[in-house]
Amino acid sequence: DLSTLQSPTVSAGGATSIDDFDAELDGSNMTPVDGSNRQRNRWLVLGGILVLVALVIVPVYLTTSGGKTSSNSSPSSSGSSSGSGGSSNSQEGIGDDPGEEIDTNSQPHPEIYEEIFSVSEQHGIDTTPLTFSNTPQYNAYRWLVEQNANLDQYDHSTRMQRYALATLFYSTNAVKTVYTLLDPPVWKNTDGWLTDLNECEQWKGVFCTSRGQVYQISLENNGLTGALPPELILLPQLEILDFTTNLLFMEGPQMEFMGKLTNLKTLLLDDNYITTNHGLPDMMQHLTNLEKVRLSYNLLDGTLNPDTLQALTRLTHLEVESNFLQGSIPKELGQMSALVYLYMRRNALEVNLQDFLTPDSNMMSLFALWLDDNQLVGSIPTEVGKLTGLGSLSMTDGALTGTIPSEIGLLRRLQRLWIYNNQLTGTLPEELGQLSLLEVLETHTNNLNGTMPRPVCGILESATYSSKSLTADCNQLECSECCTECF
Repeated sequence: DLSTLQSPTVSAGGATSIDDFDAELDGSNMTPVDGSNRQRNRWLVLGGILVLVALVIVPVYLTTSGGKTSSNSSPSSSGSSSGSGGSSNSQEGIGDDPGEEIDTNSQPHPEIYEEIFSVSEQHGIDTTPLTFSNTPQYNAYRWLVEQNANLDQYDHSTRMQRYALATLFYSTNAVKTVYTLLDPPVWKNTDGWLTDLNECEQWKGVFCTSRGQVYQISLENNGLTGALPPELILLPQLEILDFTTNLLFMEGPQMEFMGKLTNLKTLLLDDNYITTNHGLPDMMQHLTNLEKVRLSYNLLDGTLNPDTLQALTRLTHLEVESNFLQGSIPKELGQMSALVYLYMRRNALEVNLQDFLTPDSNMMSLFALWLDDNQLVGSIPTEVGKLTGLGSLSMTDGALTGTIPSEIGLLRRLQRLWIYNNQLTGTLPEELGQLSLLEVLETHTNNLNGTMPRPVCGILESATYSSKSLTADCNQLECSECCTECF
C-alpha cells in the first residue's frame, strides 16, 4: 500500500532535507528544480573573505597587542534557561588558545579530575586538553566541580554524562574557525544547559532512556560552531545525532572518534562544513547500525569508497546532495537492499546506471532515487524494472542516451518521473500507460519522437495532485492535447 510508505517532497527553491521528503505525497511541489546551492555558495564566499581578512588583520593585531588574553573562569550557571547559556563568561579563547598548562596535582575535587582523566584514557580520548586552562575539556571539568550544587549526589555515570555534554557546549559555542573567524556566534537556544537542571529532562535537545542515559542530541539550526568533541564517546547509548544547519567545521581526522559511536542509528549533519577529500567520512565504515545519514550541503570531495557502502547494510536513508563527490558509483551501491531514499544530486559523479543496476542488484526497497545534476552517461538499463518499490525517479540534466526501456512499466508504484534535459531517443514505451499512480512525467529537452501514449494522458488527466505535470517537446513528440506544458 503506497499510502504506508512516506515519500519525498521538494519546495519551489529546490530539494529540501530527507525529513521533508518524509512528508506524505500531498499538495507540495515535488519537482526537482535546478536551483544553485545558494546557501553553501554564500558561506563559501564569506569564508574566503574571512580568511583573507584574517591573513591581513590577525597578524597585525597579534603584533600590536601581544595576542588575546583568555579567562579561566567557568561558565555561569545562574539558572538562566535562555539567551547565551553562560557564554557571557568569555568563550573567546576556546578553540584557538588552549591557555596555560595547569598543575594537575592541585585541582579542585582531584578525585573527579582523576576520574575524568582515567575514563578518557580508557576510551582512547586525548587527555592533553585536560592539562591546559582554556580548553573545552578543562572548562567542562571546572564547570562540573564548581557549579553543580548536586555534585555529591551524582553517580559516576551522571558525572561523565554531564561532563561530556558540557564539553560539547564549550567545543561548539562561539568557537572560531575559518568560517566563523571574526565574530563566531553563540548558541541560539541554551535552555537548561550548564545549569543544575536535570540534563535528561530540561536541557534543550537532550533526550534520555528510562534509565537516564543520553540516547539523542538534537540541536538543529542552533548556531553551533567549532567541531564535535570526542567526549561524545562517553555517551555509550547514543543513537541519534542531529546537528542540521549549523556552522560546524570538521575535517577527516576530527571525525575519526565517531567510528566508536557504534550504537548510532541516525546521523544528521547536513548544511555544515563537513570536509573530506575521499568521499564519505571513513568512520562510517564502523557505524554498522546506521539507518539514516544526511550529509548534504557540505564539502565532501573525492570518490565513494565501496567498503563503506558495503558496511552499511542497515542504511535506509542516504542523502549527500550538493557536495563535490567525484568518480563512478560503485557496484556495491546496488547491493544496499535496505535503502529506501537515495539522494545524490548536484555532485560531480559520473553516473552510469549500469554500474550499479545490474542483473544481481538488490534495491527493491528503494522508493526515491534522485541523481540529477551529475555527469549522467550511458543508457537506462532494463534492470530499472527491478526497482519495483520506486515511487520517485529523477535523472535530469545529464547525457543519457538510447531509448527508454519498456521495463519501466513494471514500476507500478511510480508517481513522479523526471528525465528531461538528456539525449534520449526513440518513442515513449506504451508500458508507461500501466503506471496508474503517475502524477508527474517530464520528458522535454530530449530527442524523443512519436506520440504520447493515450493511457498516460488519461492517467494524468485523472490525477488529483495539484502540481501534476506532463511535459514533452511537442514539435517532436505529439502531446499538444494532453501535456500541461510543451517545449
